[in-house]
Amino acid sequence: MKPITIAAACLLACTWALQARAATPAEPDPLALQSAPVADSAASGSGMKLFAEAALGPQQRRYGLSTQTYSRLSLDYAQTFRLGSGWRATLSNRLDAFDPPAPGTDERVVNSLREAYAAWGSEGGDTSVEFGRINVRTGPAYGYNPTDFFRAGSLRTATSVDPIKLRQNRLGTVMLRGQRQWGPHAVSLALAPKLESTPSSGSFDLDLGSTNHRHRALASLSSRWSERFSTQLLAFGEKDGSSQIGANATALLSDAAVGYAEWARGRERSSASLLGLGTPQRSSGDRLAAGVTLALPAKLSLTVEYSYNGFGLSKAEWQASRALGPAALAGLLRSTLVRQEQFGRDAWTVYATQQGGLMRNLDLTALVRHNMADKSQLVWLEARHRWDGFDGALQALWSRGDALTEYGLPTVKSSLQAVIVWYF
Repeated sequence: MKPITIAAACLLACTWALQARAATPAEPDPLALQSAPVADSAASGSGMKLFAEAALGPQQRRYGLSTQTYSRLSLDYAQTFRLGSGWRATLSNRLDAFDPPAPGTDERVVNSLREAYAAWGSEGGDTSVEFGRINVRTGPAYGYNPTDFFRAGSLRTATSVDPIKLRQNRLGTVMLRGQRQWGPHAVSLALAPKLESTPSSGSFDLDLGSTNHRHRALASLSSRWSERFSTQLLAFGEKDGSSQIGANATALLSDAAVGYAEWARGRERSSASLLGLGTPQRSSGDRLAAGVTLALPAKLSLTVEYSYNGFGLSKAEWQASRALGPAALAGLLRSTLVRQEQFGRDAWTVYATQQGGLMRNLDLTALVRHNMADKSQLVWLEARHRWDGFDGALQALWSRGDALTEYGLPTVKSSLQAVIVWYF
């Protein structure tokens, strides 16, 4: 049976079994110290979210390749179960069927068990313990999160370039996590054991080798000093890997502006050394992301962000690496995408959304990324109309750059997709 047929059968089965109406997305906390996920308008009163998504459109390719048609069917499920006496369980899963296969794999069907964990919370809510596969997202930035220490290897498939969606759809890490809160302060500790040594691309594999390939630990101290300012300090360690420290800060600059910053420091090999252009030894380096989000008239939200990766390719290193040819740079780019790292040393991200400003129930989103080292750019636009029970969207993507740049190297140069989402 073809993958698209399998996904369609799953969709029909869930359609018959479940009926629910879409709800309005919740307002994000402006001082949140994690990249606040945009709530899908699919939550029912029982705490369940279920939606199916179909995408179809042409992709223009480089290197003399002809335009190809891309199609995808996805089934996305998430639910929280209240078990009583302070206990709850969370299950989150996504099934994607592609034609052609997903980039980086020969699989046409990919299942991602994003979260599956049990949690206990005290009656007052000041103490909690969780165990299982948990998606821990840390850092307030949009385009690049230096302190999001569990991001490497967590994305089985990328069905969008929207950074919010990427963080929602990635795999969680199997861990034991505890948190204690007192007043405006909270301390947490997460312990993630090594469960597998190598990643797996199997369609229905748990892929523990991507998320739990080393023993790792993360400790954090979060403080909300006022209604306008919050901070977070972090310490991350992994066996046979890099230990890092980090800090996040979010500030309400005015009624219409929120500023944020995150920073991390550690020791590892640079991208230039991985290409054989520098010393193979690990060296100390910094990562940084800082930006501001403005609430503008006509329900427009605009985020402008600068990001720095001390281990990424500088302009001089990128120019030197061009002599190595496309194969070497393509390998480095694939590794960078798997680790969800920043390819170049310096970059800019602009992220804009408008919800219902031009037309009722019409949401507009725009993303622009610019690599300052090689001067390549990525532009992504989406227009989404929300009806009662389903969405319709049109998405367009363009990438621009010389042949051996971050956005000029991938095979797909541009794409146009029609997307339909059904909520159950």
